[in-house]
Amino acid sequence: MICYTALLIYRLLEKKLDYKYTSSQILDTLKNMKMLEQKGCGYEPEYERTILTDELHELFKFNTDYEIISYKNIQKFILIFSLKVILIQAGLIKIFSSLSFFFIPP
Repeated sequence: MICYTALLIYRLLEKKLDYKYTSSQILDTLKNMKMLEQKGCGYEPEYERTILTDELHELFKFNTDYEIISYKNIQKFILIFSLKVILIQAGLIKIFSSLSFFFIPP
């Protein structure tokens, strides 16, 4: 089920990005978006900005390329994302043709 969900997310990302990037390009970009922990502060980006990373940030309304992300915000993001994936897998949330269910308000 996890593989299916991951593939579905990649396909939805391809669609939301107007098919300008392949699943491989998206996956490689996401793998390279590493964060460096700054003890006591949070996480800062350790990757180079690209057009694709900028489009992903715009799509998710969550910038990681120029600001330190606090521990609290990272935990909030992981918790909300995990809960939504569980609810989707349980069939309690329907997946629409957008990724709006991943948006986390500030």
